[in-house]
Amino acid sequence: MKDNGKRITDMVDSQTIRSVREWTWIFLQDMPLVYGKGIPNVLTHPNAEPFFFFAKNVKKAYEYNCTKKQCNCPQHTWNAWRYETVYLNDFNPYETFGYEWRPPPLKEYYYKPIKVDKPIIVLNNKFNEEWNTSPTNFLSLNFIKEFIETFKHKYDIYYIRYDNQMKTDGYFDDAETFTFEDYKSPTLLKEVFTIYDYMKENKVGFNQAQLEMMAQAKHIVTVNGGNAVLSSYFGSDVMIYSCLDVLPERGIWMTNSWLRMLSGSNIYGFINEKEMLEECKKKWL
Repeated sequence: MKDNGKRITDMVDSQTIRSVREWTWIFLQDMPLVYGKGIPNVLTHPNAEPFFFFAKNVKKAYEYNCTKKQCNCPQHTWNAWRYETVYLNDFNPYETFGYEWRPPPLKEYYYKPIKVDKPIIVLNNKFNEEWNTSPTNFLSLNFIKEFIETFKHKYDIYYIRYDNQMKTDGYFDDAETFTFEDYKSPTLLKEVFTIYDYMKENKVGFNQAQLEMMAQAKHIVTVNGGNAVLSSYFGSDVMIYSCLDVLPERGIWMTNSWLRMLSGSNIYGFINEKEMLEECKKKWL
């Protein structure tokens, strides 16, 4: 499939797709096309099998053993083309990708009936390199603490963030993670069920754990990028925080964007944490 001469999919042959790019593009494009077209074979990042549960064969496209950021090995020469209209608020995936673009039912597949006393809210966070600089889009520690104190009586709160200081199986990311103080916060450790708690209790890797946790969620609060895209497969309401430096043409992260087409979630975008918190109070309390 092509559009304006740009490659839309990276097909090895009619039965195999090479899905080696940023997670945003894997979640937005490759997963729905593999699912919709019934492509049986996927070559992709390490530990991506849970995202492609519907494919018959999912294998690593390369051995992850290089620590250099600038080199010519397969893991650092990904298909990184950009189709900028994807970032528009009202992008139509069917016009670009065709009607075989069908988001896979992640929530239905990973949902497990569990007995809970309160509905669940997931905070899906990150703290990693962005645009070759320090972390920009993340839920601050102050926001996390205030959110927990505000909602803990009515909701169970799950917390997801990869921490490179902790032993983490079943995970791969394409960006350097920086040290963050969230997992050292007494408030978070006491009041929240973290992904590392979930992994230990259920004996699963990181990627499967985050899918199963979000499948239980009533609502999700997250940040722009791959976190927001994956979260939009779950949750009745998905609140997305973007820093003030977010590019104005990237309306995909803002309210009522086409991310709602991934599962029917209500999408709300914010560039101010206090405003996002107030909207969460208004809608969920």
